Amino acid sequence: MQNLLAQVRQRTEIISPVVFRLFLAVVLAGLAGSIPEVIFNFYVQSLGYDNSVAGQLAGLVRLSGFVFGIPIGLLVDRFGGIRAIQMGALLNTVVWLVLVQTTDLTAMRALYFLAGVFASSVMVGTVPTLVRIVPPANRARILGLNFSLFVIMGFAGALLGGFLPGAYAQYMGVSPTSAEAYRFVLYMPIVLSALALLPLASVYRRLSQGQHDSHAQSAHESELAKARIPYIMLITTCNLLMGFAGGMIHPFFNLFMRQTFALEDAVVGSMVAGLSLALGLGGMFGKPVADAMGPRRGVMVLALVAGFLGMGTLIPNPWLAFVCYALSTFAVGMLFPFFDLLILPSVPVQQRGLAKSTASMQWSIGWATAAFVSGFLQLSFGFVVPIAIYIVGQFMVAALVLFLPYRAPVQTPAIAPAT
Repeated sequence: MQNLLAQVRQRTEIISPVVFRLFLAVVLAGLAGSIPEVIFNFYVQSLGYDNSVAGQLAGLVRLSGFVFGIPIGLLVDRFGGIRAIQMGALLNTVVWLVLVQTTDLTAMRALYFLAGVFASSVMVGTVPTLVRIVPPANRARILGLNFSLFVIMGFAGALLGGFLPGAYAQYMGVSPTSAEAYRFVLYMPIVLSALALLPLASVYRRLSQGQHDSHAQSAHESELAKARIPYIMLITTCNLLMGFAGGMIHPFFNLFMRQTFALEDAVVGSMVAGLSLALGLGGMFGKPVADAMGPRRGVMVLALVAGFLGMGTLIPNPWLAFVCYALSTFAVGMLFPFFDLLILPSVPVQQRGLAKSTASMQWSIGWATAAFVSGFLQLSFGFVVPIAIYIVGQFMVAALVLFLPYRAPVQTPAIAPAT
């Protein structure tokens, strides 16, 4: 019992007040982002659009991260991650407030695209800030915990997204698959995005009191930053492949289970919630693998595991297919934080916002392209081909990570935030 208490105390002592506030904002932002993921496809269908339109919209929200990835990263490096998170949460609130009021497809495309831009700002701003203020010995644990918190909130959000339309429909006397029921639930991200601003109200001042001037760079550092942009694009190629593999099936998993096995929305919502839980728990268990194998070999082994488990999604039984895909998702959750451990220490501290945004950009373009293509593939081949592409994508990541030229960590002292 004493050993257990000592371990708990050790884990909590590494979380400073600033990190705690960041985590609280991540929790609220993760919850806000997960609700639309489980019901926005249904909402689009309830407005009279088909799977191809749902695929276009799913692709647009990821494409936004590609189009604005580098500008967001440069803004993070220039003004700091906290400001990026604050502005992203505020503007995301405004966009969703307008989005739920319109049914025009052109307007929905534009607004959903903007929602992706501002959500990317929140995600990109968090990791470089954590890397800057957390000691190197604790970064693997903190980054894994950050990833897990964001994703596990998807578990709660998916549950809410799955059950609230039915509860609202029963209370108001409308169909649980009506646009009105889905629209009511989509108001929740508005409230949650606004609440995410509250924990960050005093963080910028506290962080500023403990930071050094990061804008004073030598000419050599400026030249180095410019020279390394192609290199950053190269070392984030695995993110591109992971996004492409995931975008083939993950944004359509709710439609896959409902159309293939005729399951009810509440059951599908529970399954999507289970996927979020699996992804988040995977992030928590990744550090022992990183310690045992190192991030590079860890990615290789876990990507192979994810690919083999993904084959089980083709089993003609809803529960076996779900369990196999959930375990594959768990493996992906374990390996995904490893990319930050490989990429961010390979670049100067002044470029970590750019490196993180480039990684997000690569993942977004892969996801957007796959979601767009998958929507059309489903019309001709169903879900078999997209699932097969997901499996092959995991195997390609396992092979590629062994050859990418990640560099030795750049030693930069952590900045102790004011308390």
